[in-house]
Amino acid sequence: MIGRWALIDIETSGVDPSEDQVIDLGFVIFDERKPLKEFSFKLKTDVNLDPIIVALTGITVPQLHKEGKTWDEIAPELEILQGCVLIAHNASFEESFLKNIFEKMQIQPRQTDDGRYFHDSLDVLPFLLPYFPRLGLESINQIFQLWPKEKHQGLEDAKDLADALIYAHCQASDQKRNHICEFQNLSSWWKSWLMTTFDYSDCKRVHHQEDIPHYPSISQWIPEQLTAFATFFTDKHQNWLSLKMIQMIGRGISGMVSLTHT
Repeated sequence: MIGRWALIDIETSGVDPSEDQVIDLGFVIFDERKPLKEFSFKLKTDVNLDPIIVALTGITVPQLHKEGKTWDEIAPELEILQGCVLIAHNASFEESFLKNIFEKMQIQPRQTDDGRYFHDSLDVLPFLLPYFPRLGLESINQIFQLWPKEKHQGLEDAKDLADALIYAHCQASDQKRNHICEFQNLSSWWKSWLMTTFDYSDCKRVHHQEDIPHYPSISQWIPEQLTAFATFFTDKHQNWLSLKMIQMIGRGISGMVSLTHT
């Protein structure tokens, strides 16, 4: 039983939580494996937006003045997050902006085993996708092709993360996921999530089996003998040292492949 879990993404006016502000908040909530509800909020800000932020997100100051809400205005709708597992991609960023805000609102999510507000998708994706040299959402989508392009807006990126996690889960065998669960530092909730049965149809953008892109043969990336070694090594020794070694190999191979096509 994994209960309710929410994939959350924010866009901000910058990267410093002491000076910058959240301008866009989006999340999608699941109850077990069933999508429950989606939320998207533009937030009023009293800071100017750098042109780079505007170009990246498509969000402008006039738009925030017109459509934006205050945290007090959206507080009733955020109550749905009480007792929910919160998940973000590279979660330390979301936590640095949202933890204090949620504490002031007395929103108490289901915390990690070590007391963090957010569970990080990067706690499991490196093990589910050990051959991937990069694990940004755009990099994952270059392989899986689940969505047209990352939009850098809260709700859309939250849905992208949901699809990436579920799709990566479905790509991994039961044996693989069992091995990952043996990793001692993995939180108890992630272990329950790994043992939950998902189907490709649980992805929000993939509805029919014939629409599902096939995972490219790993032989396109790594020679057959190295693939066999990598599979054995990561299956038998699920720890950060082996993971980093395989990722370094992946970066090296990807670099060589890029050079051969230039």
